[in-house]
Amino acid sequence: MLSYGNDETGGRKLEVVALPCGLVGGDCLVSSTINSRVTCIAQIVQNEVAYTALKFLERFLGKIPLAHIDDVCEAHIFCMESTSISGRFLCASSYISLQEMANYYARYHPEFNVKQEDEDGQRKDIKWTSTKLCDKGFVYKYDAKMILDDCIKCARRMGEL
Repeated sequence: MLSYGNDETGGRKLEVVALPCGLVGGDCLVSSTINSRVTCIAQIVQNEVAYTALKFLERFLGKIPLAHIDDVCEAHIFCMESTSISGRFLCASSYISLQEMANYYARYHPEFNVKQEDEDGQRKDIKWTSTKLCDKGFVYKYDAKMILDDCIKCARRMGEL
């Protein structure tokens, strides 16, 4: 994302903001299947390709970073409207393990046959967080539970569940 700001001499300068996002989930208006939503519900729909992607993310990063589509849109607007903001800001409100996802789905959506995780494996600590965007004043509206619930709600509406 590029924006123009003023430097200390009153001239214009180019400001660059990179806003990489975690796994984006939530409810949306798009009538086609969204890969990130399918990945979020991979343990429910038994999608092995999406499930493998989740396992890779967890092994590589320690936990899976999640962001709601509404928060992602708001974060982009926030960065465009902020004066003198530049840099790289990870957009993710929550970090969740596959086991935590499976436990949540099994507890709050018992109608699904949830793929359970093997708890014997060695778990790594998370390597990073996304406080830099919050430090600039951005506030996330959705937590992991809300993101996962909205993924299910949307998948039901789209006929994927």
